[in-house]
Amino acid sequence: MCFEEEITCDESGDLFIIVPLLKEHYIMLRRNLLYTAVTRAKAKVILIGQRQAVYIAIHKCDVGQRNTVLADRIVAYYNREMSKRVA
Repeated sequence: MCFEEEITCDESGDLFIIVPLLKEHYIMLRRNLLYTAVTRAKAKVILIGQRQAVYIAIHKCDVGQRNTVLADRIVAYYNREMSKRVA
C-alpha cells in the first residue's frame, strides 16, 4: 500500500494503491505525484479525501520550479577552489 507522502513502493508493485488526498497537504498535491501513484497500481487505485484536493493535484504541475540554492552553492564552491589555486 502507498500513501501520497511515500509513493515509491516496492519494485514489484502493489495490486491496489490507496491515495489520501487532502487540502491540508497542499504542498504535496501535484500532478506528477498523483500520476506516479496511479500508474504504480496493478489492479485498482482508491482515492480517498476531498474532491477539491484531486482538482488541485491535477491542475498543479509546477515540477520545473525548485526552491533550492544548490546551483549557487556549487558556483560559490567552484569560485573558492579556483581562488585558492591562483593564490
